[in-house]
Amino acid sequence: RQYHARAIDLGEAHFRYTRHDGVVARRNPAVISARSQRLPKNPKKKDRGLVVHWRDLSAFAPASIAADQVYISVDLDVLRSDVVTDWRRRGDHSQGPTDNQGDLSLDELLQLLTQIGAHKQVIGADMCGLTQHYTQLAPTLQKRSMESIGKVYDTLIRLLSQSPKS
Repeated sequence: RQYHARAIDLGEAHFRYTRHDGVVARRNPAVISARSQRLPKNPKKKDRGLVVHWRDLSAFAPASIAADQVYISVDLDVLRSDVVTDWRRRGDHSQGPTDNQGDLSLDELLQLLTQIGAHKQVIGADMCGLTQHYTQLAPTLQKRSMESIGKVYDTLIRLLSQSPKS
């Protein structure tokens, strides 16, 4: 399964799923929608996945993740203003984030990661999304971006170093 936090909801993609998974998801009042669709990141293009959209992060329960072990990939575009990214960015990069980045605060992201780590063994992690125009940013934005990335990195390292969940 793959989970992604977006500006208005949390999505979950089940790469292998049963019809029952869809029925259960659609009956959950915290779920906006659950439907089968072709997944663009799926290496076998003919395969479909069950895509579930949760109402918000508070409706998502990390304990409900099916696997005992998880790999976490953090795209920094999900953050509202703590890191300058290239998401739909045009023109002058020195002014920092725009309104079209994600909607999570750094604290919300760190809390979500910590909650996942409390319920699942994190076996690997990565992060991406810092602007390619980093050197063009004002020094204060460079510093703020690096401090925020450092906090995400420290959280991921802490989760990776925890003993397996039993």
